[in-house]
Order: sequence, then C-alpha cells, then structure tokens
Amino acid sequence: MTNLDGKKLFGNTILSFSVSLILCTFAGVMVVSGKINTEKLIMENLITEKSSRVSETLLGFMHKTQAVSVIALRNYEQDVFEEAAALIVDDPSILNILVAPNGIVTHVYPVKGNEAVIGLNFFSEGAGNREAIQAKETGELVIGGPFNAVQGGQVIVGRLPIFIPEADGSGRFWGLVSVTLKYPQVMDGARLQEINSQGFDYEIWRINPDSGERQIIISSYLTGKNNMPFIEKQLIIKNAEWNYRLYFRRSWYEYSETWLFVFITLCVSFLLAAVIQKKSKDIFEAEERIKLMLDTSPLSCQIMNTNFNTIDCNEAAVKLYGYASKQECIIKWDKECLPEYQPNGRLTREYIWDLFLKAIKEKNNTFEIMHQSTDGVPMPAEITLVKVNFKGEDVIIGYTKDLRDIKNLENKAKEIYFDGLTKIYNRRYFDETFERIIKSSSRSGDILTLMLLDIDFFKKYNDVYGHIEGDNCLRIITAALSGAMSREGDFVARYGGEEFAVVLPNTDEIGARAVANKLLECVRKLHIPHEKSDASNCVTISIGFTTINLQYEINAVDCIRIADKALYMSKQNGRNQYTYIKFEDAEIYKENTEIQINVA
Repeated sequence: MTNLDGKKLFGNTILSFSVSLILCTFAGVMVVSGKINTEKLIMENLITEKSSRVSETLLGFMHKTQAVSVIALRNYEQDVFEEAAALIVDDPSILNILVAPNGIVTHVYPVKGNEAVIGLNFFSEGAGNREAIQAKETGELVIGGPFNAVQGGQVIVGRLPIFIPEADGSGRFWGLVSVTLKYPQVMDGARLQEINSQGFDYEIWRINPDSGERQIIISSYLTGKNNMPFIEKQLIIKNAEWNYRLYFRRSWYEYSETWLFVFITLCVSFLLAAVIQKKSKDIFEAEERIKLMLDTSPLSCQIMNTNFNTIDCNEAAVKLYGYASKQECIIKWDKECLPEYQPNGRLTREYIWDLFLKAIKEKNNTFEIMHQSTDGVPMPAEITLVKVNFKGEDVIIGYTKDLRDIKNLENKAKEIYFDGLTKIYNRRYFDETFERIIKSSSRSGDILTLMLLDIDFFKKYNDVYGHIEGDNCLRIITAALSGAMSREGDFVARYGGEEFAVVLPNTDEIGARAVANKLLECVRKLHIPHEKSDASNCVTISIGFTTINLQYEINAVDCIRIADKALYMSKQNGRNQYTYIKFEDAEIYKENTEIQINVA
C-alpha cells in the first residue's frame, strides 16, 4: 500500500470515528434532554401545586383577621379580649393577634413574649409599617414580611384596616387588626419538603419593599444556585408579589445517563472506526489486487466515461498501442489509434460511437473493428464493451483482443484448406474432414451420404471458350453448389479439376436423392452455354453417391470408391443425371451390385 493510500485509509478511519461520535453524542444529548424535559414537566406540576398550597396556607391564617376585627369593634377589655382571642389563636404558627386603633397597638394576645408590641405605632418608621400604610390606603388586607419583629425572630403579618360606616355612606378609619405568623414555621403547612424528596431544590423570594433588594423568603439549599437551571412561577397573595423558583439539583453532566452515553459513544465510535478501518483496508487491498490483475493481464483494458473519454488503462493497453506510459495512452489513444475509415467504408468515429451507444443501452457489446498502432500499422481487433456502475457513475470498460495473429492463422488456414480459384474447401480439407466425420459418427451409428459430381464435358468447354471462361464457369457452378447446402455441417469441396465432393451428415437415401435433384437443377438453371456438350446445350453435371450406415466397420476409401463407381455409371448412361449405389449391398468388384440410375 502506498503512502497516499495509507493517508486515505487513515482519513476514512478518522471520518468514520468523527461521524459515529457526532451521531452517538446527538443520541446521548437527546436522551439526557428527554430526561431533563421530563423533570421539567414534574417541576412544573410541583410548582403549580405548591404555589397553590402556600397561598392557601397563608390566606387561611390571614382570614383570622376578620374574627379579630369583630373583637376590636366590641371594645372588649384586655381580659375579655384575651378570652376571645384564645379561640382564634389555634395554631402554633401564630405568634400573636393584636388590635391597633388609629395604628397604635393597644391589645395583643398572648401578652407574654409580646410585651414590646404594646404601644407600637404602625404608621411610624419601621419594618412592616409600609404594609400598614398600604392597608389603610387601599382598605384591603395586606400581607407583609418576612421581617424582623421587635420582640425577636422573623414574622409574616397580615394587616386588615377597619372602617366605621358614616351616615353619608363613607367610612371612617378606625384602626388596624393584625395576625402575626412565625416565620418560617408558618410555611410548614405547605409541605415544601416534599419538593426535596422529588429531587429538586426550591426558593421563594421577593423584592423587599423597604430595601428594594432581592430577599429570599425560604429555600431548601445552603449555598447559591446561580449556575443551576430552574423554572419559576410568580406567586401573588393579596398584595404580596412573591416568586416561586424550583432548581435542578444536577447539571446535565451529573446525570449517570450522560456518562453512560459518553462511554457507549466512545466504545461504539472506536469499534466502528476499527470496523471501517478493517473494511477500508480490505477494500484498498482488493482494489490493489484488482489493479495488479488488471495491469498484469495480457488483455488490453481501458476504462471510459459515457462521453467516450478514456479514464484509465492497464499496461497491456500501453504495450499494445506502443505508448511509453499510461498517461500518454490515456491522452493520445483516441486521437492516434483510430484510423479515419473502417474497411466497410464508414467513418471510424461515427461507427464506434454507434457501437458505444449500443453498449450503454444494452450493457454490453462485442464487435470487430480496425485499430492501428502509433506508427500507423493496421490492427484488427475484437472489442468487448461492458457498462458497469463505479462509485455511483456509469463507466464503460473496454477489452481489446488483438486479432492480428488470429487473422494470420485464418489466412494460413485458407491457404491450406481452401481452393484458391473457387474459394471453397479443397481436397486436403475433404480428406481430413471426411475421415474425422466417419470416426466421430460411427460411435453413434449415424447415417452419412457422400456425393461425387463432375462437370460434363468440361475439357471441351475449355477448348471452345478458353481457360479464363473455364475458370469463371467453375466459380459460378461452385457458388451454385454451395448455395444449395441448406444445413450446418453440409459442405462442398473441390475434389480435383472439375470434380467436386459433397458431404451430407445425417442424411439417408431419400434425403440424398432430394439433394441430388436439387444440385442437378440448380446447375441447369444457370444456363451456361456449352455448344460442344453431348448431354445438353448448357453446362450440366453428373452425380454418383452412396449412403453409409456408420454402425458398421467403414473406411473412407471404400466410401469414395463406391461414390466414384456411381459417378462413373452416370457418365456411362448419358450424363446430366445421378446414380445411387446402396453401400451395404455394394461389392464394387462383383456383378450383382445394386445400382439405381436416375435421369432427371
């Protein structure tokens, strides 16, 4: 593997690791976010429930001021006041109740522990007095606190103004009644500790009307929560504007699921990176092997895009066309190795483009075409074009087979087995092929017909018309005889001079007679004049044949002798006819040979 391939493999590994890390991290974030959102939903339900409970708890105590106002208007003495007030103070969270005509405290219950309150002027400067003034001005119950009480400790108070109705329908301010609640004990009724059992912290705060600063009314934590996420709900109880806040106890990184997903993410990412690295390495090695096979293949191979531009080639292509390098072959091949015209007269580029489009449409195409080397030497070649998909794009792979050696062999074979004048098989081909057919067919017991035929009075034809016309006559008759062969395997060979042999495998007597008549007739129809023929005024032929059942011990020489004897009989009986001799009954040296002569 080259350094470049190694870098590419490393890059693929890093990329797969990064993608896996991002995807797994995203999945982890979604899971943790889902958990956080679930907790938010629980918090929202809690804050709604506890806000209502805090409001109900405080208002429940504040409504006791209504009963205190009744006592105040009766002008009870202290002992009577205490007796009535004892019925109202029914909860340990109540510190005291008091009456303040014109804003100055005159009665308080219980007195013990609250002596410092007697004589207190609610309209003077002091903690909680703003609420007293607000109550007088608005005529409504006002809640104040928490603040430091004069008798010690922190309290929450409810100030209720009392107005005496006048004859004109207006009200004259009489004074205030108040309920003082112990803080933070008064909040126990809201059961805020349940929030802690749910895994959250809480805080209730307000803007202190005396200082204008943020004041925490109650909270469940000891240190600040400035960096923790929270949800908040405004809590309005009469005039009091409080803010109820719930905090998460844990940040996202404190969830066990977070670190579990971190661990899983790293494991999956490393595992996937290892698998991708292994797969990538296998792919690179497979590509290297394919490239090695391609470059060492003796068959020329080129890769082209669908615009017929060469993308790549192997070393065999470079060598075949005579280039010095692959790059040179890729750049110059289509400009230097395609001749302008093909042997069929078509422009090469038009012709090969049609074949190229056919390969694209049908996915493959095999054909022969004329190329040339870089020095202009013609190169017959067989091309196979195959369309494949490579990395999402269609490409054409072209395999080129140099046919020069094959064509040379074919030419030599023609010289050996073909007659130069008539271009049909010669005597040598007949002798070798006929012997081979007898041997191969004898295993299956096939039937074989051999015909020998001769052009009637051909010597006289040459004498009258000359040898050039005689050669033309041979070519014309040969073409007619070859055209009469309708089955694959049947063939005509020039046996010598004007004599020909016809071999018909798997042909019985009836079929052979039909072929003999066909051959006689096709020559007659040529109407080649022959004024010196004793058989006709046109050129004719004589035929002798025999049909052989190859299940017997047969040799080629006997077959030829019997067919030649039949041909001789046709000539003796006037020519322009065929004679049939049955091979099994034929004894060519005896007089009882069965001979059938047909003059068509």
